[in-house]
Amino acid sequence: MSHATHPSAEVSSQRLLRQALVGAVFLGVVAMASLPAARGAGPLGWMPLWLLGMPLAGLAALGLADLRERLRAVPAAAAQVPARRRARPAQARRRMAPRTGTSRRRVAAPAAA
Repeated sequence: MSHATHPSAEVSSQRLLRQALVGAVFLGVVAMASLPAARGAGPLGWMPLWLLGMPLAGLAALGLADLRERLRAVPAAAAQVPARRRARPAQARRRMAPRTGTSRRRVAAPAAA
């Protein structure tokens, strides 16, 4: 965002660009559905790429730029309002179960034949 433009002017230009790209996608879909020649290759290359792919790529780039701006604004807003966390007590540890009997293993007696 440049410092010379007002933020509301930039938002309105992005809105205008978004509407133009959506209109181009709509016209591309109509052309592809109604004109068989628009579905194949032409003198400028593969027509579906120009009719649908490029406007959709522009919409995706505009959406990613908008998301990037929103993510930049979130840490600034979070830094202004400190989050209060409730102190939690330490979790109790498990006690060892008391051992019963002897600690040695008993050896089994040999079986009588």
